[in-house]
Amino acid sequence: MQKNIKIGDLVEFIEYYVASGIQGMNLTKTTPKYNCLGIVLKTKNTSVSSSKPKIKTFCVMMPGRHIEWVGEAMISTIASL
Repeated sequence: MQKNIKIGDLVEFIEYYVASGIQGMNLTKTTPKYNCLGIVLKTKNTSVSSSKPKIKTFCVMMPGRHIEWVGEAMISTIASL
């Protein structure tokens, strides 16, 4: 599923799956790291290696002006500003 998250979007943190077990054969549901809303300030495509696809990460500002870089799987758009 392709998410269309842009700068200025209001996002919430959601549950996501993480590979676990031998060679990542099992998926474990992870609870959200934060229980709040945030605004996307920046986007960045990072690549772990040249053979793997780029991972989209977002700079999110939360209440209290705390800034955190998070992956695309961790957030979902509520509204576009």
